[in-house]
Amino acid sequence: TVYVKVFDAAGNYSISSDTISLVPNITTIAPDPASGLSSSASNLVTITGTAFGSSRTSTSYITFSNGSTGQKVLSTSTSTVTTWSDTLIRVKVPSAAVTGNVTVTNSAGTSAAYYLTIDSVAPSIASLMINSNDPTTASKTVSLAIDATDTGVGLTTMQFANSSSGPWSTLEP
Repeated sequence: TVYVKVFDAAGNYSISSDTISLVPNITTIAPDPASGLSSSASNLVTITGTAFGSSRTSTSYITFSNGSTGQKVLSTSTSTVTTWSDTLIRVKVPSAAVTGNVTVTNSAGTSAAYYLTIDSVAPSIASLMINSNDPTTASKTVSLAIDATDTGVGLTTMQFANSSSGPWSTLEP
């Protein structure tokens, strides 16, 4: 809000004001790509930018692409929107979200679209073979043959463990 006070030579004055509201601006969303699977650690994204609004209101929300009209996530949904501030939003990606535009809306309007890649397909392991399927060995050193694919954004990391509950060790790329 800007106020103006004008005076005449006799000291009389008038005051007037005008207000402008800032439209949200998204600068980054991380991680990108994000996951549409609720079980993934990459399902929670951080949106950074400006003018999101310092408080949660019924008129502020995030819209994810879902192939049709978009899927709104209200800022007041604290189980889905874990953080909301004027410059930072943390939100869980809806399971129906697809790759496309994300926007933030407040009472002043809607941000420009930010393109976000959503990968909701888990990679698949076609086969895992230890020592060419030889069931025994006298050595702790083994040979692994792994056939894995991903129809989403591609494989990036493999982890290994001696138990399905871990602890997991990451194989260097």
